[in-house]
Amino acid sequence: MLKNLFKISFRSILRHKTAAIVNIIGLSIAMASFIMIYLWVYNEVSFNRNFEKSDRIYRISRIRYNGNTMNVSSQLPYPLITAIKEEIPGVEAISRQFLYLASFEQGDKLIEEYYLSMVDTSFFEVFDYEFIAGDPKKPFWNEYSLVVSEEVAEKYFPGENALGKKLKMHADEEYTISAIIKDQPDNTSINFNMFIPIDPHFRNSDDYNDWSSFFLRAYVYLPENIDLKEISKKMEDVFHKYSEDDDTEHEFVLEALSNIYLFNLDGENERIEYVYIFSLIAILILIIACINYTNIAASIAARRTKEVGIKKVLGSDKKNLIFQFYTEVFIITVLALILGMVAVELLRPGFNEITRSEITIRYFSVHFLCMLGLLIITISLIAGTYPALLLSSQQPAECLKGRFTGGPGLARFSRILVIFQIASSVFLIICVGFIYLQLDYIRAKELGFQKDNIIFTHLNSDVTEKYQTFKAELLKNPDITHVCRTSQLPNNINYHWRGIEWEGKNDEVTSSFDFSAVDFDYIETFDMQMIDGRPFSREYSQDSTAYILNETAVKLCGLKDPVGKKFNTEADVGRIIGVVKDFHSLPLTSGKRPVFFKLLPQYFSRIIIRFKEGSAARSREYVEKMWTEMFPERPLLITSFNDHIDAHYNRERSAGILAAFFAAVVILISCIGLFGLANHMARRKSKEIGIRKVFGASSSSMVMMLLRQYSLWLLIASLIATPFAFLFVKDWLQNFAYHIDINPLVFILACLLTFIIVVLTVGIQSYRAANKNPAESLKYE
Repeated sequence: MLKNLFKISFRSILRHKTAAIVNIIGLSIAMASFIMIYLWVYNEVSFNRNFEKSDRIYRISRIRYNGNTMNVSSQLPYPLITAIKEEIPGVEAISRQFLYLASFEQGDKLIEEYYLSMVDTSFFEVFDYEFIAGDPKKPFWNEYSLVVSEEVAEKYFPGENALGKKLKMHADEEYTISAIIKDQPDNTSINFNMFIPIDPHFRNSDDYNDWSSFFLRAYVYLPENIDLKEISKKMEDVFHKYSEDDDTEHEFVLEALSNIYLFNLDGENERIEYVYIFSLIAILILIIACINYTNIAASIAARRTKEVGIKKVLGSDKKNLIFQFYTEVFIITVLALILGMVAVELLRPGFNEITRSEITIRYFSVHFLCMLGLLIITISLIAGTYPALLLSSQQPAECLKGRFTGGPGLARFSRILVIFQIASSVFLIICVGFIYLQLDYIRAKELGFQKDNIIFTHLNSDVTEKYQTFKAELLKNPDITHVCRTSQLPNNINYHWRGIEWEGKNDEVTSSFDFSAVDFDYIETFDMQMIDGRPFSREYSQDSTAYILNETAVKLCGLKDPVGKKFNTEADVGRIIGVVKDFHSLPLTSGKRPVFFKLLPQYFSRIIIRFKEGSAARSREYVEKMWTEMFPERPLLITSFNDHIDAHYNRERSAGILAAFFAAVVILISCIGLFGLANHMARRKSKEIGIRKVFGASSSSMVMMLLRQYSLWLLIASLIATPFAFLFVKDWLQNFAYHIDINPLVFILACLLTFIIVVLTVGIQSYRAANKNPAESLKYE
């Protein structure tokens, strides 16, 4: 019986080839889009869930309030972690973590390692890494032990057992590989691949017992069902017990490891928003494809009435007919899925590049197969239910007379579905338009400093020793105009300094500032505007204790004439020598912050090089030549400052590209549906068109008659979509501290573009129907 049912369904599909092809194409595009979005969403929500007990791992963070501003930081003082472990019961394991840039010998070269982390031994109690070699209970043999991933072990010792092998760090300290761990997946923020003990590096430093130096992160492993707020409060109490900081306007928060990637403590610019948005788009795409099937199936229902009547006369009941129509949509859905999976494989490399992810498909995993099965069943039910119920409910007598009893309800239902499709297209075009304009605004906005013609590279101890010579050699090249050092690039100053005093300070004003350690030529290199005082200069010996503030910092201090006023930090007591015009010290998702600059060579981590316009290639080549001559053992990694700035908006840029792509998919699927619907509508009205043409009606008037109702549907769809698009755009723009205004012209242009798309799609079929020979339309069957 099942074989016969499939045979009948295939014959029915072949009998209505045009409708079947339109449906298969539409559904295949929709399913390919849904699967790609699903894989991306699954990759996002599974971030940091590669650890078996990730639901019990937390990162310790602090929220501080600076007036009405919430400052969130995960940087903590070194001794706090020891105190938490000793004084708070219930903490099963806790570990410090400090990312460290190191270089290791391989042959006659040094390889920079950017994912080396200093950790406590307990780090491997918090995170259950899979050990391939070594003892998980004793990962470090001594203070010169090194735990590496499979990839690192293979890189330095290809084809060998790396356990017990030695590596030289910075060409002097020799480390022994004491354990090898399994490589971690890409979707984790705990993506370190080399580990060394943290205690030996800080045991003799000032930071070891300094409660005011915030520089490392900490992760804690807690029992199930523990009161997180109570633990957080105890951490605050421990901090205040030992810290001299008397500012209580802050709180400790435990961030679940599984939430770190998707959620922010301040609730702004969260990745989860994009998960929600694209999940909604995926569902919308499927619904529109199902609408296409429903509309087209309903439109050809009148041509299947005799088939239904004969089957009912021969004994088929309503249940058998419904099952047959479901079988038809099931077959079409399976064919569409096969075509869609081919499209997924073709598009996946480009999709990975846009989303900056490494999404792979495990075709025979239970999870993936269940998703595909659920997808097929869901589409079959949504797309097939209405046509199946509509056709199976026809009366045999009326069917055999060729009468279709869909009634006005069918026409009304079809109109609603078409309006929904058009409204979805209008909504997405509006949203994509504003996303494009906002990203263009970010690219073009003045940031308050020079960003063009600047490159930078990392600074280390070897380079620091020869820096002045290196700088002098670079400046001999007429293309290179400035060379300086800094701890932070001006677009991402996120170091905080607290406990600051200044002349005339009000005790009620909090004293948390962002700061950057800068060189003498920093202000000139980035072409920042001084609005009062002067920049740092080698001509003034007192500049070693001097400070330069931005306008926001001056306002926070409440200083009217700031130059010459005392300004004190724990580093020293100094004076303000200048005020720089406000600039964007953080990405444009954040507002302007109080910032000060100070000459602190011990914090320098980058060399900044500025060159003349049009000399980028020559300048890079010269820098590489001088670097190779002076530091032949060290690799050179040069980064464009413009590229560095753009990287801060990768998420928004990727979201914009994907939104545009899937908006085009929605429009394409809607057009496919409208094309198929217009084709069947033109067939249904063929006799009416023929009669009108016989009585003198022109082809253009026939086209206008067929398009008139679509124009009305477009108007209704635009009125529905516009307010929803307005609310979405308004909410999305709130993610940016600086954003464009909502321009009504975008709404008008989106509606106009949708109108043109609809007219072109429907107009093709209308034109063909209007120019058909009336004799063909009116002849007796």
